Amino acid sequence: SLDPYTNYIDEEALKDFKTMTTGDYAGVGSYITARKYQDKVAVMITEPYEDMPAHKAGLKTGDIILAIDGEDMTKEGKLEDVGSDLSSKVSNKLKGQAGTIVKLKIERYGVKKPFEVKVARENIHINSVPYYGKLNENTGYIILTSFTDNSAKEVRKALDELKKENITSIILDLRGNGGGVLDGAVQIVNLFVPKGEIVLSTKGKMKQIDRIYRTTLPASDTEIPIVVLADR
Repeated sequence: SLDPYTNYIDEEALKDFKTMTTGDYAGVGSYITARKYQDKVAVMITEPYEDMPAHKAGLKTGDIILAIDGEDMTKEGKLEDVGSDLSSKVSNKLKGQAGTIVKLKIERYGVKKPFEVKVARENIHINSVPYYGKLNENTGYIILTSFTDNSAKEVRKALDELKKENITSIILDLRGNGGGVLDGAVQIVNLFVPKGEIVLSTKGKMKQIDRIYRTTLPASDTEIPIVVLADR
């Protein structure tokens, strides 16, 4: 038996786990979400990443995916009951080997009939920091959507760029961040905490796997005031 903080990841879920920890996958490059569709549930494109396959193929926010490679992607039932499973199914169908073609049957508001769109999958990298900028002359703002192997590099780059613009305080926005790699989170703490400090410790059933996590590098800035936004 496993402790309450351990999750078993089967082979089917391993691709999603790798995407979460690295930010890399092969697919069409778009956020999707389940929505009510007539008396069924369907999946809608909510944001095609700029210059990624979905965007290049002309797909837009609000497009409904009715079918993928001829297979119906709508489902009977209530949104709260079947929405999550349908989103996962569509997500898995959209992913595949880079260079392969996926055919989507799309319904778009204002267009009378559904139409087919062919999208060539590409290798996609999802940035953990999709946006950073200045809120005013003195305050920098960084959105961090996940903790991956590259998160600390992305946050450091954003922080360095903002400091060049003479910011004197930072807002770090973690709202909607689903978590990820523990090492990635420790490295981000290290940007603001001096080298050699204990960040946290983990303990398991066996003492030999207990571990203390410390900052290992010189900090980027230990003085700058920080506000962290988080979901309640």
